[in-house]
Amino acid sequence: SLLSSQQRQRYEEDGYLIIPNLLNDRDLAPVRRAIMRHVDQEAKRLSSEGEIQDLHERLSFTRRLKEVYRSLKKEPSAGIRKYSAKRFVSSVCTGPFWMSPSGQR
Repeated sequence: SLLSSQQRQRYEEDGYLIIPNLLNDRDLAPVRRAIMRHVDQEAKRLSSEGEIQDLHERLSFTRRLKEVYRSLKKEPSAGIRKYSAKRFVSSVCTGPFWMSPSGQR
């Protein structure tokens, strides 16, 4: 078996397993680019709808994601909020880049 009994048990308990160094930077580069494109699209849409004012384009991915999220929580729009911070994070976590080639999540 590829996994030890301890790893299998951990997976069963937690629902995920961390395997250090499984993927290298080259393996992750296409996923990172896809996520960055999605965050960029969402930030631009939020800005055009008046939900955020700063796109935080010069920040690294993690900082940008955090700052856009923070902006959503701080800058209430006029009337009822159309877009919540939770929805922003959800859109990033369930974006099209998480699809398998067959289209299944």
